[in-house]
Amino acid sequence: MSPSPHIIIVDDEAPAREMVGDYLKMHGFSVTLCDGGKSLRGVIETGVPDLVVLDLNMPEEDGLSIIRDLKSRTNVPVIMLTATASPIDRVVGLELGADDYIAKPCELRELMARIRSVPRPHAGQPDPGRHATPAEAQGDHPRRCGRKYPVVRSMVPLATLSSM
Repeated sequence: MSPSPHIIIVDDEAPAREMVGDYLKMHGFSVTLCDGGKSLRGVIETGVPDLVVLDLNMPEEDGLSIIRDLKSRTNVPVIMLTATASPIDRVVGLELGADDYIAKPCELRELMARIRSVPRPHAGQPDPGRHATPAEAQGDHPRRCGRKYPVVRSMVPLATLSSM
């Protein structure tokens, strides 16, 4: 029998973290609860999980910084579970490598379905197919509200979009 998939829940709000954790445990997952980036990094040092469910709005370190750091070291799938109303934060999170986004409050059955639909990488190793964008390679990171965001170049030429 294979071990239960290990999921880390990262949220600064203990009630939300515990509710999601209890639900996932009830459905057979091995769950670790973390209150922020520092505790997440401590857990990952002992072994890379199968998935991370991550809140974006946290006081010490925002979720976008955590995604950026996590994806630079592993290819662990990340689902953003957050109450942020900013479409730009959601889009940037997905562009940084998050695999999915769910708005809080969420239906826990939907979270379960999304967790089950995320492809699992091999042992949390960095994605060998991922290359730095020209902006990342040059350190071209614009700032918005004091945060650095990578410049993402569109893969679809604008002429193509205007002809659609």
